[in-house]
Amino acid sequence: MDRRYGDGADPPSDLDVLRIVTWNVFHGRADPPAGRPLLHEFATTLAGWAWDVALLQEVPPWWPPALAAACGARSFTAPTSRNALLPLRRAIASRRPDLLKSNGGGANAILVRGGRHVDVHARVRLRAWRERRVLHAVRVAVDGARRGPAGATADGGDAARGPTVANGGAVANGGAVAGGGAVAGGGAVAGGGTVADGGTAADGGTAAERRALWVGNVHAQKGSWDDAAGRAIPEADLARCFAALARWTTTGATDVVLGGDLNLPADAVDTALPPGWSCVATSGPDHVLVRGPVRRGPVTRPDRATLSDHAPLSVAVDPSVRRGGPGDDA
Repeated sequence: MDRRYGDGADPPSDLDVLRIVTWNVFHGRADPPAGRPLLHEFATTLAGWAWDVALLQEVPPWWPPALAAACGARSFTAPTSRNALLPLRRAIASRRPDLLKSNGGGANAILVRGGRHVDVHARVRLRAWRERRVLHAVRVAVDGARRGPAGATADGGDAARGPTVANGGAVANGGAVAGGGAVAGGGAVAGGGTVADGGTAADGGTAAERRALWVGNVHAQKGSWDDAAGRAIPEADLARCFAALARWTTTGATDVVLGGDLNLPADAVDTALPPGWSCVATSGPDHVLVRGPVRRGPVTRPDRATLSDHAPLSVAVDPSVRRGGPGDDA
């Protein structure tokens, strides 16, 4: 399987195919440093690429709504590390990002555009030390179901999108309990509630009525790239991601895409993959992993000029074709 980036025609644009781009945006900075704020440049660059779901890491926490607005998307945000006294950090980093660098605050963000239906946003903390690391994921319809025109939203996404699941709770399709408050210890919530500590979020069957795909985003803790013992740190984060995604997909949609900055080389990722998973795109520490869908078309690295110290990684996946079936070019 050739997972290297390359050139080629755009993959099919039918509604079963989901175009994924993952990009570590380097806290909104350029390489070499630009010495000025770059939100406009990042927003217009991201808006100009072809994608359905964007997985972003090292995002200034106040950026996702602006990026979503520029891209005609909805944003789903998970704060990560160095966010204490965030108003003060923002006051400095929004003017001089190269001064504070990573100390300007951090978040992961998922952007979904094209009006695709998202009914769940789930997240779980992977570690608190050395830095707070979070996996978050959205459940996206891939059978052509649309919500209508996409629009910008505040952090966390569209308030009408469905439940948010925190701390590793399971997500079930089926009956719903009216309400919207927080429920702990196994309760069920419908219509935008938050479920913590193992609770179940029920969406009223919306995902059961259409084929859906989970798309997760993560930035693993950095270890030692060349030292097998040092790799144990990001490998542990990746293992926790697989465990959380397994819990969230015990019922309903089971196809999964996981992308982001794993802080691991390709050989370490291959070794860590559970049965049924494969890597369909890789570039340095950035990878796209799948369980179920197949790759469609080439893997590309869209042009970013000097923005960030990471190249974006783009790939299209198709959950309508099972692995090993017709059209599997992965």
